Parts: sequence; structure tokens; C-alpha cells
Amino acid sequence: MRKLILFLALAPVAALASSGITATCNIADGATVGGEVAFSIEATSDALISGVEYYVNGEIRGSDDSTPYEFKLDTIREAEGPIKVKFHIGATNGDQKDIMLNLVIDNGLGKGAEHWVTEAENAAVNSKWDDAIRYARVALKAKPKYNPARLVLARSYFGRGTLDLAQKYAEDVLIDDPANLMARDLSSAISLQKAFVAGSGTRDRNAALQALKSALVSAAQSRIQVFETQLNNLGPTTDANRLQVASIALRAGRYSVAIDALKEVYLRESDNPALVNRLMYAQIRAGKFQDAIGTATQYIRRGTPNGEGYGLLAILFDRAGDAGNAAEYERQMVLNDASALGVRLTQAYLATIRNNVEGLRRLSQQLDSTVGENAFVSYYSQIARYRAGDYSGSKTSFERAALADPSIPDLYIQQGNQALEIALQPQTEKQNVGYYQDVTRAYYEAALAAKPESFQAFTGLALVDLMQGKTDAAIKNAKLAISAGSEYAPGYYVASLAFATVDQNLTRTEQSVQNQIALARNNRLNEEVDKLTKQLATVRSMIDSNRRERDAAVAGYQRNDAKNLRGLGIPDLARAFGYFARFGRLPLIQLKPLQ
Repeated sequence: MRKLILFLALAPVAALASSGITATCNIADGATVGGEVAFSIEATSDALISGVEYYVNGEIRGSDDSTPYEFKLDTIREAEGPIKVKFHIGATNGDQKDIMLNLVIDNGLGKGAEHWVTEAENAAVNSKWDDAIRYARVALKAKPKYNPARLVLARSYFGRGTLDLAQKYAEDVLIDDPANLMARDLSSAISLQKAFVAGSGTRDRNAALQALKSALVSAAQSRIQVFETQLNNLGPTTDANRLQVASIALRAGRYSVAIDALKEVYLRESDNPALVNRLMYAQIRAGKFQDAIGTATQYIRRGTPNGEGYGLLAILFDRAGDAGNAAEYERQMVLNDASALGVRLTQAYLATIRNNVEGLRRLSQQLDSTVGENAFVSYYSQIARYRAGDYSGSKTSFERAALADPSIPDLYIQQGNQALEIALQPQTEKQNVGYYQDVTRAYYEAALAAKPESFQAFTGLALVDLMQGKTDAAIKNAKLAISAGSEYAPGYYVASLAFATVDQNLTRTEQSVQNQIALARNNRLNEEVDKLTKQLATVRSMIDSNRRERDAAVAGYQRNDAKNLRGLGIPDLARAFGYFARFGRLPLIQLKPLQ
């Protein structure tokens, strides 16, 4: 294919008037050019060259008074066909010389906008951003306001880091087609990248935090809407689209939809590893651990797990406290398919919850070097780098992951955990504690934007509420966590602390009312005694009700994580957070595509 930028051999051009100046241009007279043309003028004289002026069709376009004399012509901005270019060269002794070029602009518009969009998309896939931009601009020249060209331009400028132009072209699409989900998704990603850039350079960290939160929420919601539209386009679940529905639902975090889609076919194909893996994974991510154990039991009896399947079995048995079976399934996982991405991500997850910092670091480095740009890989890199003390590297990994897929709530949960850990450290200066609490809340709320029923995010918010003394809000969020994840032990664990905090407050109130009653009796204030006695009865009723909920929460966390919590009493804030940050995370695994 003809290159759009031409660099031709040096071709001397005769001057129009005799002078003591000798000059040449790298573009020959009569050449056909396209794309961006780079002109280079070489000029010599007995006197000093004072400068070179550059004209296009008689209009001055620039000048250069120092060698090398270089100029550019963006032919995509010019009309196709003949064009006149002139370089006027002057010397300090008054000598002058012109180089005149009669050129022809041909950007291949006859091939059509669709052709050039295809070329641009192929270049963009290979991250050849400059080529992609050039081809897409030609497509727009061939067909103005052509949205496919605008989209690839926006994506390519984004890839190159030219965010303002990327935003412009994405917004151009949205002006013409407000329902264009690709443009909306891309626009959100651009805003997110802008927020990352702005946050690293601003002194007003609170304003930067609000801008980042807004961008995160927008990006998450836009990506989720893309998935929702794909699901809606598939229509009601049928045998013909069942697996497609399940795959998209998994990506969208719609785990109940995925489970419903897979259950029927699972009954017929319980020996299909890819299918059973998806069902188990959806059940785990939905917090339906007992259902996942049931599926796993049948899988072991009737199926033939592959590497990813053994990995999910290892996760479930490790969680249940069955170390022997967990180790055996982990061994089978590696023997079966050690190179599979799902297997390696499972290893990273297990290293994370086991607090194997060195193992996680090693696995993360291997994944980074062999897999490259991948939101799941970047998530584990985010954790590994933070635990190794590389906070800047952790932030970079988070940003890469969020830009690749802003719909993954785990990314924001991890960032929130990191901020809350800083807020809880005794050495954190008092004036910074509130800021880190706000950072924590912003990330947990972004996680809710990605998954509105995230029991992890509700649990995290309850922890922040407790730290800030907002016990009513803490109980509300803890109850939401339990409602969304009835088998999620951290929700119960944090709830127990919230109820215990309320119990302390109510007990103090009870004592205060009792003291007031005693004082009123001493002063023979019978009406006041009656009033306070009724108040005391109300407080004691509230205490009884709150303690029932507290005890139910204790039973809930001991029941749902016997391995780590059986026999343990109500935690303090640091212990509750430590448990949530370590054991509250769910496996994030990219499974092989269904065949």
C-alpha cells in the first residue's frame, strides 16, 4: 500500500531569479503527496541565509530562520488535487531565491471511507496510533461526520495520550448519536484518564478526589450499560443463546442471571468443564458458597475438571478449611494446565488470601511480563505492589486495570482498603485521617456503581461509618451487606461490631436514665419518675432488640467462616478491617472462552 507520508530523494529545483543562493528541496516538483509531508530546505550562500518563508497557494504558512529549514504540510487538511508550494529564501546581502513546487495531493479518497476505517482499526489493534489517526482522518475527509471514523480517531488519540482530541471526537459521535454506547464508554474512559492525570498534579486533593470519584462512577456505569445492552439485545434466555447470556452476564457482574442461564444446561452437561466452571464461579462471586459446594461435589463425582476447575475446587475447599483437599486440588490444577491464565490467576488469589507476599509478587511479575495489558492481571499486580511497599506501582496497576475494565468492583474495593489501612495507622497525622476516610468512601461508592448489590462495598462502607462514629449508617450498610450476601462472613463480622457499638451507647443511655429516675425520686417528682420510667422501658426494649441482632450477627460470621472465626468474639475496628481486607475478597479469574 502506498505510504501517505512521502520522503523523496533530494531534487534540486532551479531558482526563478539569478542570485548567489544555492538551494534544494527534498520534495521534487510534480510529486504526488499525501498524509503529512515533511519539507526540508538546504540553502547556501556567500552571505548568511537570513531565513526561509513557506507559502501554500500564495498564502504564507510559516518561516524558519535557522538551519535545518523544515516545514510540514498536512495534506489531509487541504483540497485534493493540484497545489502550489513556494519557499522564499533570503540572505543578509539582499540576495533572494524562490523554490516553486507544483504538487498533487492524493490521499486515496477514491478507496472510500469504509476502506480507511478498516485500515485505521487494524493499525489501532496493533497500537500503531499515528497510522490509525492518519487513516481515520482520511476516512473523515472522504466522508465527513462519519461516526466509525470518529470513533477510531477517539480511540487512537486516547491510545496516544492526546486526551483533548480523543474527547472531542467521542463527543462528536455522541452529539450525532447520544445512544452510542461505544462512544459513551470511550468518553468515560477518557474522562477517567484525565482524572488520573489531574489527580497526580493538583494541590487541591479534595477537588481531585471528587473529580476522580465522578469519573470512576461514570466509567463503571457506562461499561455496565454496554453489557446490559448486549444482554437486552439477546432477548429472553433460550437454548440457542443460553451460553452467550451466561458469558455476558459474568462480565457484567450479573451472577444470578448467569446462574439461571447455566443451571438448565448444567443438568444435561454436568461433565462439561467449561460450563461447570462458569456455574461454580458465578455462584462464588454471587456469595452463594453452599450452592458452589454442591456444584463442586457433583463435579468431583460426575465430571472431569480441567485446570481451572481444579483451581475453583481448591478455592472452595481452602475456604471451607479442608487444607488436605485444597492442596490436592491445587496440585491437580497445576499438573493439568499450569500455563492457563485462569490457573495462574487462581494461584495469585490463593497467595493473596494466604498473605504469601513473596509468592504473590513472583506470580504477579510473571503475569505482567507474559500476559501484558489485562484488567485481571493488573488487579493482582495492584495488590502485590502495595503489599511490597511499591505504592506508586500499585497506583499505576490500578489505573491500568480501571482503564481496561472500569466495571470490576474489586479494583475499587482494593483501593478503598488501602486508603482505610492508612487512615487506621497510628502514625497517620490527624489532619490526614479524614481525607483518607473520604478516599476510602469514594472508592467503595465507585464499587457500588460498578455493582449496586456489592456486599463487599457495603461492608467496607460500614467500616468507614464506624470509624467516623456514624453507627446508624454503619448498621444500615452492614444490613445491606448481609441482605446482598447472606453467606458473606465479613458482613456479619462488621455488623456485630456495629451492633456492639450501639449496645454500648444504649447501655450508657440506660444508666443515665436510671440516674435521672433516682434523682427524681429523691426530689419526689412523681410525674418525672413516670415519664423517665417509660423512657427506660423503651431503651431496654431497644437494647434487647439490638442484642438479638448482635447475637445473630455473631452466629452468622461463626457459621459462614468456621475456619477463621468460630469461637471468636466481637472484634474491634482494626481486627474487623484486617479480616475484611484479607478474607473478604472474592476470586477474580478470567476463564477460558466457551467452545
